[in-house]
Amino acid sequence: MAQKHEKIKIVTNEGTTVEAIAPVIISASRSTDIPAFHSKWFMERLNDGYTVWNNPFNGHSQIVSFKNTRLIVFWSKNPEPLICHLDELEDMGLNYIFHFTLNDYEHEHFEPYVPPLKQRIDTFIKISKRIGRNRIYWRFDPVIISEDLTIDKILEKLRTVGEKIAQYTCRLTISILTEYPKVKRNMTKRSVFVREIDLSERMRLYESVLELCKCWGIEVFTCAENPEFDHLGIRTGACLDVNKICTSFSGDSKLMDFIGVSSADLFDNTYELKKKLKDPGQRKNCGCVISKDIGVYDTCPHYCLYCYANSSPGCKLKTI
Repeated sequence: MAQKHEKIKIVTNEGTTVEAIAPVIISASRSTDIPAFHSKWFMERLNDGYTVWNNPFNGHSQIVSFKNTRLIVFWSKNPEPLICHLDELEDMGLNYIFHFTLNDYEHEHFEPYVPPLKQRIDTFIKISKRIGRNRIYWRFDPVIISEDLTIDKILEKLRTVGEKIAQYTCRLTISILTEYPKVKRNMTKRSVFVREIDLSERMRLYESVLELCKCWGIEVFTCAENPEFDHLGIRTGACLDVNKICTSFSGDSKLMDFIGVSSADLFDNTYELKKKLKDPGQRKNCGCVISKDIGVYDTCPHYCLYCYANSSPGCKLKTI
């Protein structure tokens, strides 16, 4: 059974005593781009000590306290607006990492409202110089193959970006598009017809990416993929990876206690994800540690064509 977040009592800004969960790891967020569009909101909630999260499937509200929070995982295509808040996060004693999705779909217009590629690359480098290459991870996500967009074209895009940022990160996560019904419907409406990538094509894609990453000196992982490609040297990854957490934040005893790593264990360089810590809210082959996502669907103005978290490109957005 997965470990559950501790439940505590807190007092809200209105003076009401309520029950809240108090997660150790906060995901901000797989559901929307908090750094790009909601940085001020996020910092206000941190200063409040809690936030209210609404379940997108049943509408139920949940109070999330930051009392026990030791690590914040930021997911973003444009985290530049958060940079001015990094000093404040550090003054609060909070650890943080970035998963920076840096694709090149400018010609295809799959990501119509992200900043220009050069600007995003500059932001990636700026953050890396600020916090170190071991705490900012590059995602090329998703890989989209269509009649016009071949594996060779994807590899060229990936090479172009990687040659500029590889020295500023330690790892790449590559993820092939999952065609959820909503995603397929939205892409079809825009006359983008994604095709399946067969096993031999995946092999060629992964082998080529692995060779690039060897040249760049960075690790490469798949995301929630079947482990059938591990023999190539491209491992099934975990975006919230116990190994990276332990090596990056070994001095945080509360975080290490949560992961289940003792001071003696820290002399070992490999740590296994304990079954009870696996995030039950993610896909079967996901190896991420349990965290609490505080994002809200239909709140991201990037309006990416392939997005699963907006009901449709151009939909009316909610307030987070």
